[in-house]
Amino acid sequence: MIINIISLPKRVDRREAVIRQMEMEKCSYRFFDGVVGKVAKTNISKAHKSVVRFAKEQGLKECAIAEDDMQWCGTNAWKYFLDNKPNSFDIYIASYYSGSHDENFVVTGLRGLTLYIVNSCYYDTFLSLPEDTHIDGAIDRSGAKVVVSPLFVAVQAPGYSDQRKRQADDSNRLKGKPIFGHENQ
Repeated sequence: MIINIISLPKRVDRREAVIRQMEMEKCSYRFFDGVVGKVAKTNISKAHKSVVRFAKEQGLKECAIAEDDMQWCGTNAWKYFLDNKPNSFDIYIASYYSGSHDENFVVTGLRGLTLYIVNSCYYDTFLSLPEDTHIDGAIDRSGAKVVVSPLFVAVQAPGYSDQRKRQADDSNRLKGKPIFGHENQ
């Protein structure tokens, strides 16, 4: 499966970092240019939708999407993620920063789309989500069946956030979460 990475072309630092992440896990990937405009959440929504629109037009059963600040939590994380993909889902996510999940790993209160797979059964709904709100919140409010990996396999790397216009490090929001490679800590 190809990972479609959303990235602003000017963020060469992020592109180089995410290429190293992809090479570490021996992933196939391609870049989709991020959207530049006045409202960050609208730009992000449009960028994510461009990947889903491409997948729909290509007739793909699923599409994997990553943001360019994604980093793996350990060696073989991508394989673990794919090996644990559920049979039934609208969105399958690698991790989240806010929200919770039940014993079946179904998420409510989703915040965070660092790496995820969209099932084709959800393409039309995804493409119809409002663009004036954060895309993860719109997914959550749409009633999508969002399932998280049993162990979080990819997280957001600390660094400058184009959305927040400042340095960002959300690693403290992962405390207590089941992180791949840290399951015995």
